[in-house]
Amino acid sequence: MFEDYKKEVILEYHKMREAAALSNPLMHPSPAQLKMECLKVYNERYSSQDNIILSSFFGLESTDTSFRQLMERTDPDRFRPLVNLLRDRIRDPRPSIIELLAWLIDFNPRPYALWDKKDREPEHVPVPPPTDKFAKFKTKKAMVYYGLFLVLGIGLSMVKSKECMYWTGDHYEPIYCTDKIEGAVVIALNEGRVDSLKKIMRPDTLTEYSLGKVWCDSKRKGANFYTAGGEDPEDANKRLLLMTKQVLENQK
Repeated sequence: MFEDYKKEVILEYHKMREAAALSNPLMHPSPAQLKMECLKVYNERYSSQDNIILSSFFGLESTDTSFRQLMERTDPDRFRPLVNLLRDRIRDPRPSIIELLAWLIDFNPRPYALWDKKDREPEHVPVPPPTDKFAKFKTKKAMVYYGLFLVLGIGLSMVKSKECMYWTGDHYEPIYCTDKIEGAVVIALNEGRVDSLKKIMRPDTLTEYSLGKVWCDSKRKGANFYTAGGEDPEDANKRLLLMTKQVLENQK
């Protein structure tokens, strides 16, 4: 299950950190340093087997846009969940974060699909012949029970997956779809929105350097500002606008 894969990846990271076998950005992470580390790792050991991992975090590569270009355009804030994980500030990171860490530390086998396939390969253990007439029956019965436990385990892991999210006021938080949050609208999980969309709590820090990188919900003074565009998280009937110089001037 993915939970076991996650534990192995995180454990390997801590082992490498204790052995000082990591680069400085991974030993002392910050969003900007991790972005640069991704570019470095991509240049040094890109492999097509990692396309699934890179696509889930940076977006789909195309004939016009390479993974390198996607990385260069990625806002450093998207790496903050990984920073929090490496600093032991969160215990339940999203799968895309775990996969990105596996890629950065060259954990193998990866991604999870390959690791899971390896983990499920049956061991060829010789079975001794039955010693009595009930042995064959007991073996079949044990296999039935094992199958039931396996199905139940997979079912429970699917039920426990956080497949929904809600807007906290400044970011989207993944939750179980059965959770009830007072006053909140629970919607289907969108990992891209969870990773990229944050409300900017200090709009007074925005400058002309922020043009083309920040979105807002209004052109008037007192607008709310965000790190990504799309549907307004506080009003599903509206869409966020890319901040212009005029909008920036209106806030002064």
